[in-house]
Amino acid sequence: MLLAPSSPHLTPSSPDGKGWYYQQPNTGVTFRAHALDVLISQIEAHRFALAGREGIEMDLAYGWQNRLKHDLCILNPNAPSWPNPEAEGFEPPHVAQGRALWAELHQKASETTDPYQLRDWFDRWLNRVPNYVGCRCRENAVHLLHEMPPDFSPEGFKDWAIRFHNGINRKLGKKQWPYPTEPESSTLVTG
Repeated sequence: MLLAPSSPHLTPSSPDGKGWYYQQPNTGVTFRAHALDVLISQIEAHRFALAGREGIEMDLAYGWQNRLKHDLCILNPNAPSWPNPEAEGFEPPHVAQGRALWAELHQKASETTDPYQLRDWFDRWLNRVPNYVGCRCRENAVHLLHEMPPDFSPEGFKDWAIRFHNGINRKLGKKQWPYPTEPESSTLVTG
């Protein structure tokens, strides 16, 4: 599991990296999604589609979504890594995973001087970038890599990592980091 610096959030603990998990007790249908709202929408569609069918009882009574969120937190203790998704400061697991991966990229860029080690490490890092239904993180990263290939030289990789991070942030409409100033790891990992 990755812990994002200056954040209490952990990435999903599920071995397949799909984050949230829920199995509808009375139908046995399993739902997987990285975003909590996507998972709840899937469950809601399933429940509404089966509601009223003979022999199938679905919980759609007032407050059912709060009961569902409570059950999800029990079933997925490490997925949100925050006891209450409704609490202020709650962050979905894919956001926390992104923070941790960006922090790791910038830390490695500051520490590693061997270009061969850096290239091997970067291949492994890229394979850990989320790639699941509803997320285009890895797709966006690979697309940007074609436009902006990494410079694995000791000084070049550090500058490239900031430009690469800014390229992704630009695509997402997020804050751009100063270049080439050295950012603090606790503030750079926001996007």
